[in-house]
Amino acid sequence: MMFTFNHFSGNILVFSFAVSRQDLDLNLKSQLLINNYYIMPITKSAKKALRGSLVKKARNDRNKKNIKESIKKIEKFVKDKNKVEAKKLLPEAYSVIDKACKRGVIKKNTASRKKSRLSKITK
Repeated sequence: MMFTFNHFSGNILVFSFAVSRQDLDLNLKSQLLINNYYIMPITKSAKKALRGSLVKKARNDRNKKNIKESIKKIEKFVKDKNKVEAKKLLPEAYSVIDKACKRGVIKKNTASRKKSRLSKITK
């Protein structure tokens, strides 16, 4: 296992590695993997910020997954030539998209574009 020190930026130490993630026996709760770089917080405040960002990331990922799932359900009904069922699912999909927009997961124009495309394919 070979670690390469990249840089030290304020309260965070950044290093890369030359082995697979499974081979590493590190405490992954206190580190964040971004593009094959482990971000290791040094100070107490940086550790707390990392925990908070991981919680926010999980929440955002869950919201994006819900959007994708609702869109895929509608697209599947449209593909199967069942537009009546697809139209019944539109309000649910709109709700999921609007909630994600309200929470800042996606931007307003992105939400509008997704809803417009769903409306277009169900007509």
